[in-house]
Amino acid sequence: MTLEQRVEELEAMVDSMKAQMEEVISAHTCAYNQITAKLDRIAVIQAERKA
Repeated sequence: MTLEQRVEELEAMVDSMKAQMEEVISAHTCAYNQITAKLDRIAVIQAERKA
């Protein structure tokens, strides 16, 4: 394997890792948003009960 081939292979690996990390970040962002929305609903319910 030439150095150029190895560099191309490593660049492909990096691109793959970037794509995987973007998927993970997207999934975590989605989960965070869902949790935040539920916490907001809980806060509203608690405020209504106190009123």
